[in-house]
Amino acid sequence: KKHPERHLPFHRQASGGGHGGHDVGWRRRQGQSRPESAMSTREGPAPGKAAGTDDGSSSSGANMRGRVRVALDWTPNANHAGLFLAQAKGWFEAAGLDVEFLPGTAEEVLAHGSPARALAAGAVDLAIGPCESAISFAANTETEKATIVAIAALMQDAQTSAIAVSGAAQVDRPAQLEGKTYGSYCGRFEDGIVRAMVEADGGDPGLVRFVPLADHGYRDDGVREHGSLVRGAMASGTIDATWIFTHWEAVLARRDQFSLTTFPVPDFGVPYGYPLVLLARQCEEGSGQAETLRLFLAAASRGYAAAASNPAPAAAALAKFAGTHDEGFLVESVTELAPHLLDSDGRWGSMTESRWEAFITFLFEKDLVRNRDGTPIARESVQSKSCFTTAFLPADKAQQAQ
Repeated sequence: KKHPERHLPFHRQASGGGHGGHDVGWRRRQGQSRPESAMSTREGPAPGKAAGTDDGSSSSGANMRGRVRVALDWTPNANHAGLFLAQAKGWFEAAGLDVEFLPGTAEEVLAHGSPARALAAGAVDLAIGPCESAISFAANTETEKATIVAIAALMQDAQTSAIAVSGAAQVDRPAQLEGKTYGSYCGRFEDGIVRAMVEADGGDPGLVRFVPLADHGYRDDGVREHGSLVRGAMASGTIDATWIFTHWEAVLARRDQFSLTTFPVPDFGVPYGYPLVLLARQCEEGSGQAETLRLFLAAASRGYAAAASNPAPAAAALAKFAGTHDEGFLVESVTELAPHLLDSDGRWGSMTESRWEAFITFLFEKDLVRNRDGTPIARESVQSKSCFTTAFLPADKAQQAQ
């Protein structure tokens, strides 16, 4: 999902198409090794240095104002087009912000296990991940763990967040995943969500084979070269299924004439929240960090609103960061994503408590919210209001368009 915390532009904690919908650091702490290296995709200073600095220091916490390091959930892909457009148009710079984007494959991100954990550690100022990341932190019993919250939703629905199956597997519905191999990003809630989809469709989730993707998919050659697990592990036959964003991976598969069947997560009993959100550490109202968040979100909102109305310029901006993809593919990908970027009032980033509450309740009903030692976490300990805030978003649609 994301990076992933799941798969490509996927939903739980992954980029370039990975989902990114899970706290990928959850299983890494249970024995997965960290990668020895990772690619870096960015504009600005050399890797390892924060934009506008000479000593490589982080711009975290109270020093965030002016310099902002953003950890992407995966390699650069359509999900990030609004951010890259805002960067290309100079809207961040006009707001007095020096913004640097780090792909989820960057070693300085992966060293912490996931973009969300890099954020909590102060290695970056903002991170992109699935809504599960915020829930996972809220459900944490480690008192020393920093609190992070979602401050904007990158997209307004989860219809392009889907389980994808290779055509060669001859699967027409989730129940038929019995006996098939699912490539897991090893997110905290990921496998349980997939099992719930199989069960909702009448299948036996116990018969699905779950195999971990190396370093949550980042070690896959297809991911490193194309931001695509379909072009890598799935095309090679290593896995039959995984979690993807259809506006990236399915478009790429279609152009490759690779047969792919997809099952949107919300269509099979999962009241999925927000596939990707922008995450920040909690801060005090009136602080310099709060003002920086407002400036960043105003520029980002403008970028995504522009991408929704005219995908081509956003795709061109994305092409500067995702150099392995032709611009025709990028235009097609951003065009498929565009209808999902804004809410019914034409605003980007908005989130509702009812949607967060429905998904959190689902996770508890499926008994997926547990400590690392396997003990259950009390439902009342995880409140939706502790997972997100819309306080830093532009006040109205007109302000977003400025």
